[in-house]
Amino acid sequence: MSLFSISKLHTHLRSLRFLKKRNSDRTLEEVQQLATPKIYARMQTTLLPHAEIQGTLAHALKNRRSHRFFADIPVPLTTLAEILGSSLHREQFWHRPYPSGGGRFPLEMYLIIERVESVQPGIYHYRPDTHALEFLWKLPSHLTMASITHDTWTQSAPVLCIFTAVWERTLKDYDDFAFELALIEAGHAGQNILLCATSAGIHASPCAAFKDEILTEILDLDPIREQCVYTIALGIPPQN
Repeated sequence: MSLFSISKLHTHLRSLRFLKKRNSDRTLEEVQQLATPKIYARMQTTLLPHAEIQGTLAHALKNRRSHRFFADIPVPLTTLAEILGSSLHREQFWHRPYPSGGGRFPLEMYLIIERVESVQPGIYHYRPDTHALEFLWKLPSHLTMASITHDTWTQSAPVLCIFTAVWERTLKDYDDFAFELALIEAGHAGQNILLCATSAGIHASPCAAFKDEILTEILDLDPIREQCVYTIALGIPPQN
């Protein structure tokens, strides 16, 4: 295990130890309330169009690749909506298209958008219950996609999807295993995005080498309660 991954692991485990003490006296009802998605009530909200991904699962599995090259072309909003909706959204909130330990759904989805049709660049939060994007704020001018990750290839990505884990949602039921469960869930949800992107003709690549401190700051996260666990870059394939 590299020093980089050991540092991440120690950060997560310190958070779990602190939260275990804070959650020991919470009732089951209070814990269940934590499982509802975050809502940025005062922020501008864009309801996304409902559209289904075309193509078969067999085709997506056969053609799935990690593509790290993107055209300088905006992603159509309908295409982004298809990917997010098919991967993460269900009209009945507790029935998601991916499994979650105890139905606690600790994951949240943020997006850094540089080039999406009809969407101003900035940082967004995705609401899986209403299939909507909440605009939070603009990306600080001194930051770029590449400066947020340790991989320079992300610089050309029009969209960076960011999974965070809210540890408290799973901690009371699963103790230290909440850490592993959140990572497993991120894998399930992330694979949904990768396969749906493939079906939609979009290049996508996972990126685990992100800079925790920068993402925590620009997403305005409580670093004890919620931490970034996974990112995926999306974009239009280069034109031949």
